[in-house]
Amino acid sequence: MFSDLFPALPQDGFYFETISEYGHFDGWDGDIYFTVLPNPASALDQITQYDEEQLTQLARVIALTHRQYLVRATEVETARHVQISHAFGIKVRVSNQTTMAGLVGRLSDSRWWRRQINRLADERREHLAQVNRKLGRRESEQCCSDATLSIMKARKRKTDKFLSNTYRVVTESVGLDKPTVFSLLEVAQAQQANRINELYVDIKAMEKIAVGRGWGWMLITLTAPSEYHSNPAIGKNRYNPDLSPRDANKAIGRDWVAICNALKEQGFKPHESYFGFRVTEVHEDGCPHWHILVFHAEGVLDVIGKSIKRLYRNRPSSYFEKNKDNIMRVGLPKGNQSAASAASYIYGYLAFALSGGDEATAGSGAAYKYQCAIRAMNGRQHQLFGVNGARGKLRALAKVKRQRACPENILKLANRLHVDDGVEGRNEMQLDARVEFLLGAADKVQLVKESVLNAFGEVVRKTVAIRHQDDTRPVVISGLSEEIDADVAKKIIERDI
Repeated sequence: MFSDLFPALPQDGFYFETISEYGHFDGWDGDIYFTVLPNPASALDQITQYDEEQLTQLARVIALTHRQYLVRATEVETARHVQISHAFGIKVRVSNQTTMAGLVGRLSDSRWWRRQINRLADERREHLAQVNRKLGRRESEQCCSDATLSIMKARKRKTDKFLSNTYRVVTESVGLDKPTVFSLLEVAQAQQANRINELYVDIKAMEKIAVGRGWGWMLITLTAPSEYHSNPAIGKNRYNPDLSPRDANKAIGRDWVAICNALKEQGFKPHESYFGFRVTEVHEDGCPHWHILVFHAEGVLDVIGKSIKRLYRNRPSSYFEKNKDNIMRVGLPKGNQSAASAASYIYGYLAFALSGGDEATAGSGAAYKYQCAIRAMNGRQHQLFGVNGARGKLRALAKVKRQRACPENILKLANRLHVDDGVEGRNEMQLDARVEFLLGAADKVQLVKESVLNAFGEVVRKTVAIRHQDDTRPVVISGLSEEIDADVAKKIIERDI
């Protein structure tokens, strides 16, 4: 049944369209039709032409089919079914926490299928845009295809609509005359607005630590080899059509891992000898590249230089020597010039990379195209390294600040790290606190986890509280709010205006 209707092999040509008068399959909803495609290159290539609504309906069809099959299947048939590949070669991942009910639940869940299908369709759509030379400096589309931009905007509109109609109330305010009510869209927008500020404070704090230690800094730009560039702005075209933007991003990631391994072999450990921040950007032809700001101890620069030269040995003759100043922009080990230059270098990339959220409606800016292209290749746009997981603790401490009757030490730390707006000297106070936090104060707090059930009924570990080593009890940071009916929430908000 499934090998016919939902082929796992890309060359199979039987597939579904959302609008067709070809036929109807008994037992399914009346608006779900199917058709035989006219010999497409692959089923996956076909759905890259679907819009957001069609992809969503396709996921619903596949999930419904699995539900109908599994409800009648024997234990043996079910056990085999959850282990094999299904539509587009998609297979449910198995972990130590996975249960049979969880596997069945995923295959029967349209939201799970929508995530899998969207991921594959987005990646393949951008790959085909490269193969067909649609992207490039001299082409009408740059960085990301217009089709993917349109789909990403449609998804955001759908998500924003859902979030704007989903309300929560702060649990401890329930029963009060003026309960605290908020929409999830407000939370998402506040997080987006705050993200760049928080990251910049992190970078400035690392910079201040580096200056205090007499460290140097460098800005590394890592690029993918020429075979990943479908439409290079300069030079000979050596593109390999089998390689996608995601493959390029993975190749750059492997280069960075190789550099870190070389540092480890020479005794240089992250946090102790180097730390920093990276940002991903995209060339006009859709191929990614990384900008990496590294604050480092003496000796690190030499190891990184030798590592990159070795990694680039298969590129055109003298490539590294001719482009070394662009690949590695080196700062001074101490003084105001080094500090200012390091911050300004990476902040320009950071601010540009994260500004795309403001362009989500128009969707015409380069920063928004970067975001969509990177999302389509399932990549990360920015990442801190060498800071020992401090970001998760910082987010938890922000929740502590909003609570009442917290233990003394954890509250004092939260108030220093997250100073209220309008307080004189706020920026300097937060920067000093962040420096202290990264230098060791973070080790004084621990996240508390407990076992909970996920959406598929499986036991997973979830952070529920945070505790300071000098306090006698932790502070709960999970379950601080609960769902509330949208109409009730709107009435409360209107009453308080």
